[in-house]
Amino acid sequence: MDTTKTDRDIVKRVIECYAKFVPSHGNIRLDTAFDDEQGRYALMQVGWEEADE
Repeated sequence: MDTTKTDRDIVKRVIECYAKFVPSHGNIRLDTAFDDEQGRYALMQVGWEEADE
């Protein structure tokens, strides 16, 4: 079995699980980015959180 593919699949599943969480504040969404060719995976917080003054 190709352990590299298995490891990549595990990492992607973990990131996808975290992406389902909803931030408790701000207008923020969680986006995923997967690049299988380069082996790069990311979870990004995108949006705006207003600062209290």
